[in-house]
Amino acid sequence: MKDYILVKLDLTTKNAANENLRKSLAIIGMPTIIFFDPAGKEMGRFSGFLGGSEFIGRLRGLN
Repeated sequence: MKDYILVKLDLTTKNAANENLRKSLAIIGMPTIIFFDPAGKEMGRFSGFLGGSEFIGRLRGLN
């Protein structure tokens, strides 16, 4: 993961700022993982929990 910038958002607190962020990113449920390229374009996403090998498969599928 050294080539990635990891950002974790806690949207469990109900407030206007979190709701606006959730809507702007089209997050329906948590956890949601979103991958962006360096220009900020979304490359992929998934919701829910994944096992380690399935998560690595998703990372490899981004390239």
